[in-house]
Amino acid sequence: MHYPDLPSLRAASGQEQHGIRFDHNTCFTTFNVPGQSPTSTPAQLMTLNPGCAAVDAGVILPNINDGFLGSAPDLGPYESGAPLPIYGPRPLNSDTTPPTVAITAPLSGASVFGAVPVAGTAADNVALARVEVLVDSGAPQTASGTILWSLTLNTLGCRTVRTPLRPGPSTPPAT
Repeated sequence: MHYPDLPSLRAASGQEQHGIRFDHNTCFTTFNVPGQSPTSTPAQLMTLNPGCAAVDAGVILPNINDGFLGSAPDLGPYESGAPLPIYGPRPLNSDTTPPTVAITAPLSGASVFGAVPVAGTAADNVALARVEVLVDSGAPQTASGTILWSLTLNTLGCRTVRTPLRPGPSTPPAT
């Protein structure tokens, strides 16, 4: 059966109630089909241009496409403006930026005694699991907090305080 347009198809079949018509030459960022079928076609991502009628034209399907960016989900496999998904095997360590840490109190070389509050800052481009404080070569003590962290130490004598970070699972550790 041939229908002259989308409204005729809807009226006759009840299908494509949410369908829209758009020009594939202007709607897709890449549409590289070198000839008529059958022909070899290079891999296509089929991402939509921002002005395409298919952007924000979808229907919300709870737990399926409810992570959309605009006023409604886009039609097609990818949400316009969102990072493309990674399918198949992923690198074990895709985050190559180590976290950073700084001890803000006490100042380096300061003379302190008794209960000593140790504080600092930590940052990572993905996530931090925890901040640990080591005094000399002793066992690590987990600090309270990750971005702004603190810990009180009871120490006597000259001590070296270090903070090896425990980043999330895909981030290399840093000290």
